[in-house]
Amino acid sequence: MTLAVFAYRRFVPYDPILAAKMERTSLAERYVMDGDINAALAEYEAARAIDPSDTDILIWLGLLYERQERSREAQETFAEAERLVGGRAEFLVMRGFAYGQLGDVEKALADGQDAVALNPDLAQAHLVLAGAYEVQGDARRALEELEITAQLAQKDGNDSLYVIAKTRQAMLMQSSVAGMGSP
Repeated sequence: MTLAVFAYRRFVPYDPILAAKMERTSLAERYVMDGDINAALAEYEAARAIDPSDTDILIWLGLLYERQERSREAQETFAEAERLVGGRAEFLVMRGFAYGQLGDVEKALADGQDAVALNPDLAQAHLVLAGAYEVQGDARRALEELEITAQLAQKDGNDSLYVIAKTRQAMLMQSSVAGMGSP
């Protein structure tokens, strides 16, 4: 372990800007988990000042602005994130994942559906749908979307996404069988 830390410090240069941004986003994520939207927003705004082109930060700012009913700022921030991501479907996937993390299943599902409508071959869009269906308790549809995700990921040569989809599929099947109970 000590050797790994030494090697990391020796061969990976320390970036104080990246470290500051990571510290801010880490704190923001913790505040989001604790439900402290104001503190999370302050940390994400500080992180944005460090790196205004980070699309994840912009998406989280947009979501938090929405939570505070600051719709104009949310829309402007989302528009900037979409511009930087380079495509509507990809932006919707990123925002859909973030909505899912916030527990806003309806918005995650809507973004996933819109992303699939724009690009049916975007594996990550199907993963957003799978997560939303799973949270809603619709195991059948979640399994279908995970299978589509796996097939598209395999076709694209995205091995890590393929493994994620298949692992989640197996876990969902296992929990569905376990939840059936005795006859």
